[in-house]
Amino acid sequence: MMVERRQDDWIVYAADKNTFDPDIAARLTAEQVWVAVLSHRFTFAKTMPTIPHSYIVRRNWASPIPWENIVQFIRDHGVGGWFHRKRQMYWRWEGERYWTMGNPLNVTTIINQAKDVPVPYLRFEDSFD
Repeated sequence: MMVERRQDDWIVYAADKNTFDPDIAARLTAEQVWVAVLSHRFTFAKTMPTIPHSYIVRRNWASPIPWENIVQFIRDHGVGGWFHRKRQMYWRWEGERYWTMGNPLNVTTIINQAKDVPVPYLRFEDSFD
């Protein structure tokens, strides 16, 4: 039996499921994802001081929006970029960029974050950065 939900109840529904749902991922807005991401404390990657960025680990994710939905949003709404010789998807928003390492959803454990400024080791496909 299908339960009818109001438009604004879908995030609560997502939290109750606590799993990936392509319908939920497709309904996310950039603002909702950004709020979810900003509500977490990112850790500076000390082992890579020449490539300054921060990250959050899946086990520390505590948002009503399930981790997999955020990861899928980043991949669906990101732009292709080349980090040295590896192509990844980067979601660029409000002066930041977010990316994962491209693993399947169920094994993705890290979301990375960095200032969205030109750097010599990263080239985006949608611009001349």
